[in-house]
Amino acid sequence: SLGPCHPRQRRVAGMMLASVAAGRGSAGSAAPGAPPAWQALRWQRRARHRRPGGAAGSSCCASPCSSCLEVAGCTSHERRKEHPFARKTAAPLSATQALGCLADLPSAQPWLAVYGDSLARGILFDLITLLNNTEAEAVAVHPGHSANFSDGCTIMEARPPTNRPKCGGFDFGVPLPRSDDMSAPHVPGSVVNHGMSSSRPRLLHRQLHLSYRLKTFTWEPAFDEPWLRTLVGGPVPDVVLTSFGIWDMQYPPGGRPEDGLSGFNASLLRFVGALRDAWGEGPSRGRPRVLWLTVTAVSDRKLPPWKRPLLSAARAHEYNELAAPVLRAAGVEVVDTYTSGLLHPDESKDGVHFPGKVGRLHAQLVLRALCSGKPAPSPPV
Repeated sequence: SLGPCHPRQRRVAGMMLASVAAGRGSAGSAAPGAPPAWQALRWQRRARHRRPGGAAGSSCCASPCSSCLEVAGCTSHERRKEHPFARKTAAPLSATQALGCLADLPSAQPWLAVYGDSLARGILFDLITLLNNTEAEAVAVHPGHSANFSDGCTIMEARPPTNRPKCGGFDFGVPLPRSDDMSAPHVPGSVVNHGMSSSRPRLLHRQLHLSYRLKTFTWEPAFDEPWLRTLVGGPVPDVVLTSFGIWDMQYPPGGRPEDGLSGFNASLLRFVGALRDAWGEGPSRGRPRVLWLTVTAVSDRKLPPWKRPLLSAARAHEYNELAAPVLRAAGVEVVDTYTSGLLHPDESKDGVHFPGKVGRLHAQLVLRALCSGKPAPSPPV
């Protein structure tokens, strides 16, 4: 049985199978209207190569409408809809375009506050690398997503459960073009690291404020509550970019992976409740735009052995399915960083982080969401 494919796909599949069968028989016995056997075999090979996340020649896609293709979308339209990373997208934003877009944030001194784990930190530094025009590896702003940063760190702290000292914050400023001269070229290397200075310098010109504060678990009152109090009692960011979930998966309650999802759900509801208490239910003058990065599609085979019983792409998918509707209902936009990792597992260096082209794509997804004013892409469900 060919299964519940699109009608056109069923017709093509039938012609393919008939043609292949005819090719194994006597000459001239092909089914009426069927393509030549060589063409049918080429279509079949293409179907195997195009299966998202799969290897060419996999038996899962031996027929053009096998279950793996149905899940990902039999037709190219469905496949693109399910996997945005595979879609033909617009050219990446340049440094000038990105800076011009961020300059449109409404505040006198626009502020993008990143509050998340190392995945969000990586996006921040990919964004800084773009704005500095330092995309070459030799002059990259940061050495890698999984590095233990210390240069220019605003706070060093020990976080449970390992309590290993690590950098918990960064603070940068980016000069913005004057409103009467947005065509002025961006000057490479103009991102300023404010580092450990006790107070940010007095700004004579408009600047974009880029800050990072480490968030590990989905709900940690010892860290989340002070962060929220600081924002409520002071200037409010234009945008908050957050990410969480991977630590909850890696360190589940009692070390039991089967209890991780329920623990994540409880922590998620606590964090969403705290956001609502801080900024209210709906859009208002004092409420920032909040974006959440989906839990990454863990590259299982790149993980060290001790993490493999705890982390997996399938489990990350479950976390995303649980979190996305809860966050959207709270007015949080969801940025799909899961799909690109799922399609490119070999791009991960350690099974969790995706430096390089995938990380740069994630930074572009955030920029596109901010610049378009539209909700960010959804994770696959």
